[in-house]
Amino acid sequence: MRIVACLGVLLLLTGCTQSTDGEALSAGTSAASTGPRPPSYREKLDWNDRADRDRAAQIRAVDPCSMINVDAAGALGKVRYVGANRAPQICSIDFDVPMHDVGVMEPVPGFVSRVAVGDRKTGRANVQNPSGGECSIGLPAGYGDELVVYTIWITGGTRNGCGELQPVVDASRDLVRRPALRTDSKRLPPSKLVRLDPCDVIDAVAPGRDIQLITRSAPFDCDFKDKGDRLDETRLGIRWWLTELEDAPHPATEGPEYTRIRGALTHFKDDPSPRGSGRYCRVESYVGLENPITGHDETSALPQWVEMFATDGHDEQIGCPRIMKAVEAAIRMYQEAP
Repeated sequence: MRIVACLGVLLLLTGCTQSTDGEALSAGTSAASTGPRPPSYREKLDWNDRADRDRAAQIRAVDPCSMINVDAAGALGKVRYVGANRAPQICSIDFDVPMHDVGVMEPVPGFVSRVAVGDRKTGRANVQNPSGGECSIGLPAGYGDELVVYTIWITGGTRNGCGELQPVVDASRDLVRRPALRTDSKRLPPSKLVRLDPCDVIDAVAPGRDIQLITRSAPFDCDFKDKGDRLDETRLGIRWWLTELEDAPHPATEGPEYTRIRGALTHFKDDPSPRGSGRYCRVESYVGLENPITGHDETSALPQWVEMFATDGHDEQIGCPRIMKAVEAAIRMYQEAP
């Protein structure tokens, strides 16, 4: 990794800028910028892609914790946490699990450790996908063939847990039909991410170009490339995440690969591209590090969460100026969001 060259690009960049019926929610909008707003990437999308991004905004607005019957889940064990997950579209219910000493402390096998809801997939309703220690069941979301996915995890992989998950799913059917708004949630922390379309970075890195969207109805992700790019040379992905404050970088753990862009602590890494030319770039920016967020319910007050995003893609130049342009745009989006 060529840190000196990479940080030179970073310094150049930073120096230049100092409840509803079903899920029929209005699409979110991105933060306003100063001066006349340039044409949006949406203007070049076809009808299906525009509808897909509208759907992503609707999903961002929904409180996933309102789509699970917490009392029914509580029959599976002692609930210790209900609230945010690293993936912002998911609500997690975590359970107290006894530990035992096997040289190191490990969870005792055979206990429910977590139930989660909020992922989306398409397909046949009520499909069970059991695997070792895990089972997922989908309920119709009321939007085409989209399913809201419920998942259970069993310590030690002793069984798939489908039999325990099914009553929770059955008790949650009516909740899926009428989810609450995320902005009204007591269990999820208030977050700017709800109001941000990650695909808005397209306007910074590919203004006016014909774009192919690769992700489908991904509320907090955007994966795209130029139309006709068969080698993925212009492909770029951005994903909004939450990370626990204790897992976020701190001054004692920061190395030379960290810098600040518009004040946001940012980790930069570029490696030789597997294509043989150019660089493969990965950037993580901890935009919410100075203002950790939590839920307001007694079961969601901890942990504290930090809003962040990850960006990756191919760049022909050392220092990844194309990728860094997207990073700077995403940081600005976050900082200017109300």
